[in-house]
Amino acid sequence: MQNFLISSESSEAFANDPEVVISIGDKQRLITIRRRRFKS
Repeated sequence: MQNFLISSESSEAFANDPEVVISIGDKQRLITIRRRRFKS
């Protein structure tokens, strides 16, 4: 429950900060690339 509250609060802050949103997108992209490497 604590993690959920923290994530919800941080998501609101991220929504107001474009740079943070971009950095999150880069992290997700890296994760997807890693997953593809593991699959192949």
